[in-house]
Amino acid sequence: MQGRFPGHLHVIGWDGSGNAGATADVPWGEFMSRRFRLAYFKAFLPTNNIAAISKISIEPVNP
Repeated sequence: MQGRFPGHLHVIGWDGSGNAGATADVPWGEFMSRRFRLAYFKAFLPTNNIAAISKISIEPVNP
């Protein structure tokens, strides 16, 4: 599989209490290799306190 994939990624930064401190919806990256099935992407999670983010989860969202 190479090229674009439909949908996007929902990225959530969680604090130590389990609350969502930052969220972002970002497009899939472009798949680079059939062998490794890599799709690089980057996301900016806006937050006032970066030290509070203890975990990041990434969920695929299909159209």
